[in-house]
Amino acid sequence: MKITQKNFGAKIITKLFSDDEILLIQQYATSVASEKKLIQENDHLSHLKWWSTRFDLEFAKKKIDDYLGLDDSGMKLLYFLAPGVKLPVHRDYSGASASNRIRFHVPIVTNDDVKFIVDGDIIKMSVGELWMLDTSYLHSVENNSDIERIHIVYEVDINQKIRTYIPANFKHRLHIVYFWILSFIKLIKSLTITLALNPKIAFVRLKVVWRFVLWKFGVGHIQKNNKNKSI
Repeated sequence: MKITQKNFGAKIITKLFSDDEILLIQQYATSVASEKKLIQENDHLSHLKWWSTRFDLEFAKKKIDDYLGLDDSGMKLLYFLAPGVKLPVHRDYSGASASNRIRFHVPIVTNDDVKFIVDGDIIKMSVGELWMLDTSYLHSVENNSDIERIHIVYEVDINQKIRTYIPANFKHRLHIVYFWILSFIKLIKSLTITLALNPKIAFVRLKVVWRFVLWKFGVGHIQKNNKNKSI
């Protein structure tokens, strides 16, 4: 496994924060740490000491938002990963470029014993750097140190500026097709099992999937526009 500073799933954007700014953010993180809650509270990862809390430090939020051309929407949190915790290899659908969403990380407290693996590569994220993470790629994290790792984590819609950071080559497009095939297979398996155990939940999930399909292909938007035109 090689160490790299970028791959298709993770890309460094810039060194965004100075040492003095990082110190202020670290102090803020300490002040809100008592409010943190488990990220995976109701699933098979709920035993892991992996938390999040609000991120309302105005100067830091403004600096990230302005750099990426963002508004107030999206997820903007602090993530805390306790010493010794290992997040298994996985994909996330919510921060996947295939869903027109993307995730950003800014390490606030980290060290060389934290191992962040994306698409088979070890990614070295340093304090104050702004990184883009496409969660449709396999990724995992190991905090092998004796201190808590703290990151600013954004998950937002892909705007025009962010799209310039996303690969547009054939390999990435092929990955997107592969991602959707995997997602479809996983969905069918999940719905089949849920339908047998609890049909009501299965139908609720089908409605959610259908709404996503309408949103993804702009059908809902088209229908709404057509309805407005007929009034």
